[in-house]
Parts: sequence; structure tokens; C-alpha cells
Amino acid sequence: MLVKNALIDNEVKKQGKTVTADEAKSYLEQQEKSMDSLQDSDFAKITYNKTIKDNGFSNASDYINSPGIISITQIFLGRGKLKNSILQSIPKGQNEATKAWDDYTDKLINQGNYKIYLPVDIQGYRQLEEQVVLGK
Repeated sequence: MLVKNALIDNEVKKQGKTVTADEAKSYLEQQEKSMDSLQDSDFAKITYNKTIKDNGFSNASDYINSPGIISITQIFLGRGKLKNSILQSIPKGQNEATKAWDDYTDKLINQGNYKIYLPVDIQGYRQLEEQVVLGK
């Protein structure tokens, strides 16, 4: 999933579907307004408030002004823009949306046009190798 998301994020950039911080903040503010209009007992509002608390924020204002939340929102909205552009290519009347998106992301992976780098700390590798040779 990490590789797939990284490939999708790269495609978002390549296709110019990125979302600015202002756009993301505007989205978060609109979401807050929508939640404020709901009754406290509404499941969507309860879930929204739980998300705020679960992310370590005491209120919606701190949440929507957080650089980290804005950044993550930019990523998710960019992915949504890309997905919408792919789905718009489906002829009207066909219910192939999920398949079209899955085919698109599978194609990204199957093209193999990427490299995976793993940050590996090999400090101490020589000592481990020597211990194996010595039978320790």
C-alpha cells in the first residue's frame, strides 16, 4: 500500500493535480462549518470530534490550523482530484468506477517505473559477520 500511495502521489504531481495549503485549509474550514451545523448527537459530528481528539487536538480550530493536518489534507485531496479525473474517462452509464481506478493503480505498479530504497543501518554489520564466522 505504501508503494501504491507513493506512486499515486507522484502521479498527482506529474499531472498537476496538487492542492495548495490554502485550498486544503479552505476544505477543512468548510468541513468544520458543516459539522457545526449538525446536532451534537449526529453520528458524523461525533466521528468528526473523535477524529480531532484522536489526533491530539483539543478543538477544531487547532486541528484545522495544524500544518500537519493541512499537509495530509493536501495529499488526500490531490489523490481525490487524480481519481476523479480517471473516473471521468469512464463512459456515462457504466458502473466501472472501482475497476477503472484499480486498473489505473495496478498499471502504475506493473510499469515498474520506480525504485524502492530502504533506510538500513548497517553499522555493526562487520562485527555480526565476524561473530558468525567465529561461531559465536
